[in-house]
Amino acid sequence: MSFNKRDVLDALGIETESTWMTSALAGFGVGCLVGAGIAMLLAPKSGRELRHDIADRGRDLYERGRDMASRAESKMSSNDPSKPTY
Repeated sequence: MSFNKRDVLDALGIETESTWMTSALAGFGVGCLVGAGIAMLLAPKSGRELRHDIADRGRDLYERGRDMASRAESKMSSNDPSKPTY
């Protein structure tokens, strides 16, 4: 009995053929990149101002993420471990 690559991947449940989802996600990603590039080219701000704004928003998102993570961590640690969470 001999196995080929397709037999092994099928046994593991891994798809070897591309699906419409792969194409859709690739198209979405390319569209996002093109849209972001066009938006930067047509932005009414200078490059320095735009980079500063992007950096500020990045820092804000980072801080919001840290705050949400710390709240979730404190909420989880405040739960009684003897009580089931389901």
